[in-house]
Amino acid sequence: MTCHQVAAENLIERYVQGTLDPALRDDFENHYFACESCLAALQTVQRIKPVLATQQPPVIGKRPLLPWIGLAAAAAVIFAVMTWPRLTLAPVTAFPPVARVQDPAAPVMLLLAEVQPAPYAPTLFRDGSSGAQPDFQQAMKLYQSRQWKEAAQALAAVARRPPTDPAALHFAGISHLLANQTESALAALDRVIAMGPKSPFEEEARFFRAQALLLSDRRPEARQELERIIQRRGDYDAAARSLLNRF
Repeated sequence: MTCHQVAAENLIERYVQGTLDPALRDDFENHYFACESCLAALQTVQRIKPVLATQQPPVIGKRPLLPWIGLAAAAAVIFAVMTWPRLTLAPVTAFPPVARVQDPAAPVMLLLAEVQPAPYAPTLFRDGSSGAQPDFQQAMKLYQSRQWKEAAQALAAVARRPPTDPAALHFAGISHLLANQTESALAALDRVIAMGPKSPFEEEARFFRAQALLLSDRRPEARQELERIIQRRGDYDAAARSLLNRF
C-alpha cells in the first residue's frame, strides 16, 4: 500500500468510520505502522472526530450537510498537508508537520486502533465434549459475542472459585480491557502472569498487560513488558516488536 492509495481511496476516513473490509483494514494498518505521515494524519482525524460530532451541521437552503462531510474535508486537508512536501521538488516549511503540534502527553498508539480480542476455540474431546464447566462455556459465549462487560463479570465469577481457572482469569482480564476497565484488566492479567508455568496464557497475558499499560499512559512499564516478550522469542514476538516500534 502507498500513501497515494491512502489518499485516492479515502482510507483514513473510512478506517475511522469502521467501513473498511477486513483485508483492506489490515493492509492499511500495516501501512500506517511504518508511515509517519499517514499515522500522524490518522491521529489528527481521530482527535477532531469527537469535536465535529458535537457541532451542528451547516445548513444550505433547507437541507443540512451530512456530519461526515466535515470529517471528510478535514481528513483530506490534513492528508494533503502531510503528503504534499513529498511530491514537490523543494521542501515546504510554511506548515509544521501535524506530529509537532500534537500533545506529547496524549495516550499513545492504542487510542488509534481497537485492542483486538484474543481468539478462543474450546478444546474438544473425542466424544464432542469440551471438558469445560457450563458457567465458563456460557461466559465465553458472551466473550465471543463481544459483550465485554458481561463477559468480564461472568468470567471473574468463575475465576473466583477455587482452584483458580487460568483461562477464566485470562479472558476476564482481556474482557475488562475491552470494556475500558483498565485497572481491573491489569489486576486479572497480573494474576495470570504470577501463575507462571501453571498457566498456558503467560505470554499472551503479558502482551495484553502491555496494551493496558499503554492505555493507562504507563509507557515505561509497557516498554519493559514488551521487551520481556521479545526476549522470549515466542508466539507474540512479532506483535510485541510491532507495538514497541509504535511509541
